[in-house]
Amino acid sequence: MDTINAQELLEKIGSNLHTVRSSKKLKLETVAKEMKVSHTVISRIENGRNPALSLITIVELCNYYRIPLQTIIQMDSNTVFNFHQSVNENASSVVQIGQENSEGYKQYIKHLEAEVEYLKGIRKN
Repeated sequence: MDTINAQELLEKIGSNLHTVRSSKKLKLETVAKEMKVSHTVISRIENGRNPALSLITIVELCNYYRIPLQTIIQMDSNTVFNFHQSVNENASSVVQIGQENSEGYKQYIKHLEAEVEYLKGIRKN
């Protein structure tokens, strides 16, 4: 069995929660207000900078977004694209779906860039 890197898991969950929020076109402040937390808390979660993140908070966010916990934990680049499509499955325009896919690509590229920076930091040490 591979060991679990807690920080990497927090970053993955945060990135996936950000992707879900963005695809639903929800503002950080809106989610924070409705969850009764500060927008800083949501931001730190999405950026993987909340080491005290509890399973309860993750479940509450999953319930808020109406997405299964396992999806948030397991979501990868392919799932991101499929998720963006499924959020807009009722969209009447192919152009709109294409725009949502493009947003998925942007989110995935952003995530990869963050990983590259993280790995560069490890390499320097």
